[in-house]
Amino acid sequence: MATTWILVGDASRARIFSFDKEEVPWRLVEQIEHPLGRAQTKDLVSDRAGRQRQIGPPVTQQTDPADQETHRFAERLCHLLQKANDEHRFARLVLVAPPRFLGYMREILREPVARHVVASLDKDYTLHDERELRRLIAPHVPAEKARAPPPPPPPPRPRPYSGSDGGTTPLLSLSPVSASRKATIAFFSSSVRPSFVTFFDRFGAPGSPPRS
Repeated sequence: MATTWILVGDASRARIFSFDKEEVPWRLVEQIEHPLGRAQTKDLVSDRAGRQRQIGPPVTQQTDPADQETHRFAERLCHLLQKANDEHRFARLVLVAPPRFLGYMREILREPVARHVVASLDKDYTLHDERELRRLIAPHVPAEKARAPPPPPPPPRPRPYSGSDGGTTPLLSLSPVSASRKATIAFFSSSVRPSFVTFFDRFGAPGSPPRS
């Protein structure tokens, strides 16, 4: 069975599990924390103001620091998945995250990784343990498609036959001709030869004295 990765995350944390058999427990591959994802916008603005005086218009929805941190963490996770895909560490991918964060992940994932996504859930399951995650997520993971059986081997090629003309006519193509030739030889052997024998009996063989 192909290796499947399950990413369960939100704006502040993520865990990646792996399994290659449905019966065995999931294995924790990676656990990533992003504390700034839990900070409120006012906390992020206050922290930045303490380090740098804010210049320009006030913070808006388009420049919300908390939203920027969420987007930054999504980029970090997508980069991790891209690297793992380049190393062929998984064949199928499942994404589980709250709607907003899941939307960022889908937006950022590149095609080489996105084509491995077999399921996605817009749920916040980051606080569940591995056993509970399996119960909640496993029913949504499609079964792996059975691999098609290999095609049958091609029929054996006839062995080449080197005839009197030096060609390489296959033996199979000679069999009807050989049967026809045998029939012709048998016909002449049975009909022509007695005529010659009768002629020689009556007149003698060439070079012998004529019979009286």
